[in-house]
Amino acid sequence: MVGFWYCLINENGEIIKKYRPTIESFKIKKAFLYSASIIHLGSMIRKEALKMVNFYDEYFKFAQDRDLWFRILKYYKLGIVPEFLLKFRYSSQSISLQREIEQKIFCLKAIKKALREGVYPKWYYLFILRHLNFIYLPKPLRIFKNKLFNQLGLRYDQK
Repeated sequence: MVGFWYCLINENGEIIKKYRPTIESFKIKKAFLYSASIIHLGSMIRKEALKMVNFYDEYFKFAQDRDLWFRILKYYKLGIVPEFLLKFRYSSQSISLQREIEQKIFCLKAIKKALREGVYPKWYYLFILRHLNFIYLPKPLRIFKNKLFNQLGLRYDQK
């Protein structure tokens, strides 16, 4: 499975931000504990890999892709093509914003499953704290934190 560098665009097609996830395999794997280094519509997956992990698990509502990535990581290395091959329009109507808490809860469940299944060492359970912190933070503080982290460049999915 591979992903690409991508640009976030606004409603007018203007680039808001460029995302350059790391291209180093071990860093890609670690970054998945924080955020999706490979976004769903910016990925290519071999059919054999999908068959091997039994495609999507619908239990992980709002985070089926994250669970799928973890299951693929158990058997394969992931890669990033270091080229901007995708423009991604992020709207206020997206599931990521409309169902933010539910998505984080299911991401957390996918991470726990990956830890139980040995995709990561057990001590990586420490990385769950970040997700728990986000889930229980009031929405105004989450918005402030996201803006602050973006301004400071403290995102785990960037170089």
